[in-house]
Amino acid sequence: MAAENLIGSASQMSRPSEAPVGDAQPAPTSSPARPQGLSGLKSHNTPTADPRWFSFWKSNFCLRDNPSFGTWDGVFPASLAHLLNVIVFLRTGWIVAKAGVYLSISISVICLLIGAVTVLSASGILRRSSVPCRSIYEILLVTLGTRPASCIGIIYAFTHALSCSMHAMGLGELIIGLHYDANDHEWAVRAVACCCLLFLALLNALGIKWIIRAQILVVIIMALGVTDFIIGSTFRKDPSRGIEGPSDSLLKENLHPMFDSWHDYFQSLGIFFPSVVGVLVGFNIAADLRDPHRDIPKGTFAALFCSFWVHLAFILLLGMCVLRSFLIEHPHTTVRMSAVQVFIICAICVSSFSAGMGALYNASRVLSAVGKDTNIRILRNLEWEWQRYGTPVLSIFVMLLVALIFVLIGRINFLAPIITTSHCLTFASINYAYFALSTTYKMQVDREQQATTQWLQQGLREGRIASPESRSPKAIASPEGGGGGGAYGTMSHSSSMTSERSHLLGGGSLVTTPKDLLLPMKVASPVLSKPVEWYSKLHNRWVALALVVILVVGAFIIQWESALSAVSGLGLLYIAMYWLHPRTTSGIVEFHPVDWLRQRIHGTQQHSELTEESHAVPTVGETSVAAKSPQQADRETAPFLSR
Repeated sequence: MAAENLIGSASQMSRPSEAPVGDAQPAPTSSPARPQGLSGLKSHNTPTADPRWFSFWKSNFCLRDNPSFGTWDGVFPASLAHLLNVIVFLRTGWIVAKAGVYLSISISVICLLIGAVTVLSASGILRRSSVPCRSIYEILLVTLGTRPASCIGIIYAFTHALSCSMHAMGLGELIIGLHYDANDHEWAVRAVACCCLLFLALLNALGIKWIIRAQILVVIIMALGVTDFIIGSTFRKDPSRGIEGPSDSLLKENLHPMFDSWHDYFQSLGIFFPSVVGVLVGFNIAADLRDPHRDIPKGTFAALFCSFWVHLAFILLLGMCVLRSFLIEHPHTTVRMSAVQVFIICAICVSSFSAGMGALYNASRVLSAVGKDTNIRILRNLEWEWQRYGTPVLSIFVMLLVALIFVLIGRINFLAPIITTSHCLTFASINYAYFALSTTYKMQVDREQQATTQWLQQGLREGRIASPESRSPKAIASPEGGGGGGAYGTMSHSSSMTSERSHLLGGGSLVTTPKDLLLPMKVASPVLSKPVEWYSKLHNRWVALALVVILVVGAFIIQWESALSAVSGLGLLYIAMYWLHPRTTSGIVEFHPVDWLRQRIHGTQQHSELTEESHAVPTVGETSVAAKSPQQADRETAPFLSR
C-alpha cells in the first residue's frame, strides 16, 4: 500500500500542469524546437515512479522503516552470530596447540569477563543517561561530548573495517583450504576475500534489513555446524591428518603450553580476543528494539554464555582428539573432524558473511555519524547518503578501501592482534564513560546534600526553622521553664507541626531565603540513579575503572606497536578536532580526572570550584556552612533530620 501511494504521488507530481484556457496554444504540427539552457533538463529532485523490483526490495530488504525486534528475535541471534566467528572455527586449534588446554580455557574466561563487564558498563550508561542512546557512538557522544566521541568513533570505525577484512580472509581460507593448502596459495585467499568485500559493500549500499531478519536462520545454521563438529569428533579418525579420536593420553599431552620465542600467552590472547568483540552488537541496533533497556542485557548475556560453552567444547574436543603438530599447521581441522562437513562449512560461510556485513555496516554508520556531528569539511562529506536507499555510500566506500588494504597486506594472525588492541581502547572508553557517569551522579548527590544542609542551618540561624531543643516536650510545655504560660505552651502538637511546616516551606513573617538560591546551578544534564535491575548488583564504577587500567596495559602487552599506533592516532585526532572543530558540545558528565586526582590527594571536593564559579551562595551569620566540617554539619542537622 505504501509503495502504491508513493507511485501514485510520484505520477501526479510528474504530470505537467494544465495551462489556462485563455493561454492555450494550438498543438504544433512539426517537432518542437530544442529547449534552450537548463529548461530541458529534468530536475534531480523530481520524484519518479519506482520500478516494481525496487519497491519490493525497499519494502522487504532496505533499512528504511525501522522494524521492531526483541530479545530472542533481535539481540540474541545478532550477538551470537558475531560471537561465533571465524576465530572460533579456524583459530581455536592453533591456540590450543600453542597455549595448551588449560591456558586456552583461561583465555576464554578472560575474554568472557572483559565482555561481560563492558556490557554491564554500556547497559548502565543506557539506563542512567537522561538522553536516549541508539548506538555505542551515541553512548560516548552523550556522556563524553562531541570531541572525545568523534575521536574514539573514528578509531572504532576503522577497527570494524579491520574486522570485516578478517572475516573475509576467513572465508577465503575456508574456500581455498577445501582443495588446496591455504598457506601455499595466499593470493588466492586474498582474491576470494576481496570479492567477498566487494559483495558485502554492494549489499550495504542497497540496504541490509534482511540481515537483521535473517539472524535467526544464521543461528540455526551455526548450531547445526557446531553439532556436526561435536558429533564427528566422537567417532571420526584420520591418522594421516592427525585426528586420533578421543584419547585421555592425547588430552594429557595437550594440556600444557608449548610457546616459542615468537608466540607467547598474550599473543594467543590477542588472536582469540576478536571472538568476543561482538558483544556490543545489540547496542548498535537499539533503535530497532521494542525495549532496549531490557532486551539488550538479556540477549547479550545469553549469547555471551552460549558462545563461551561453544568455546569450551571446541577447546576440549580439539585437545582430546588431534595431535598438536597438526593443530598448528592445519586450521581446517575443525572441518575435517566434523561428521557431515557440509553443515560446518555452511556455518563458517554464513558466520563470515553475517559478521563481515555487520562490521562494515557499523563502521560506515559510525563514520557517517562523526561527519554529521562535526563541522570539518572532509568528514561532513562522508555523511552524504544515497537518498533512494538511505545508505551512506561515501562512508561505505572509505571503509571498503581500508578493508581491502588490510586484506592485501595481512592474514588473520596479523590482523587479530591489531583488532584486539584497538577494541581494548574502545572497551576502555566505554568503561571510563560509565565510571565518569557514576561519579557525576555522586557529585550531584553530594552537592545537593551540601546545599540542603546549608539551607537548614541558615534557616535555624534566621529563625525560620525551630531548633531541636525548642521542639522537645519540655520546651513545648514551657519554653521559659514555667508551667505552660509561654507562646509555645498554648500550641497543640498539630498546630506546632503546621507552623513548622510553613517555616520549612519559606512562610512566616521573617525574611526568608528560598532554597533554590542556595542550590548550585546545574551545568550539565541530570544523571539518573542506578536502576534496580538484576545486573546492577554485579557491577559498580570501581570495577569499570579497574578494567580501564587492565585494558590499556593489556593492549601494550599484547602488541605494543599497534597499541602505540592506536593511542598516538587517538591523540592526533583529538588535537586535530581541537583546532579544526573548536565549538563542541559537552557531555552530561561533570567528572574531570585531574580534579578528581587532586581531590583524592589533597582531600578537597571536586565540585567546590564549580559551585563557587557557577553560583554565589548567600550566607548569613558568622560562619558559613562551607567552612564547617562535614562532621560538624552532621551533628547540627542530625536531630532535625531524624525526626
